[in-house]
Amino acid sequence: MNENAKKVLAAAAAGGGVLIGVNMVDRTQSVEQAACLSTLGFKLLDMTRLVGSATDSRHPDGVVTWRFAPVSEDGKYTINEVMAAWNNDAWLTDPSNEHPLAYIIAAFRNRQRHLDWIKQGRAMVAIRNGNRWALIPEDCSARVEVLAKRHLMGR
Repeated sequence: MNENAKKVLAAAAAGGGVLIGVNMVDRTQSVEQAACLSTLGFKLLDMTRLVGSATDSRHPDGVVTWRFAPVSEDGKYTINEVMAAWNNDAWLTDPSNEHPLAYIIAAFRNRQRHLDWIKQGRAMVAIRNGNRWALIPEDCSARVEVLAKRHLMGR
């Protein structure tokens, strides 16, 4: 660490401030990811709320950052594997995947689809195969419908 970085860290610590690195794996600004990590037993180490302003077009209400321990309290999960799984669409959409993390992420994605549906007023259709079902837009292409049905059948 160079001397300038040390001075900045010391000044932030002296003033009671917290520096947040953009590439810190143990931190998230996503409410869904924070809830997922809590559900899996990761200890919340701290939470920082940065106040927004009217001139901040991206975050006028501010930003909350949660920082978690790197390993769940039961030792089953690491932050790195959870965050990698969170972004692995192939793993998440595998019909035979019954990992608890896949269910948690699917629940959050389904929640977002439901909110999008409410906001858009767009008609959705429920399709079902056994215990599995999905929502697809009523006006989706035939290809999307076929893919959704195939996914529900595990192909």
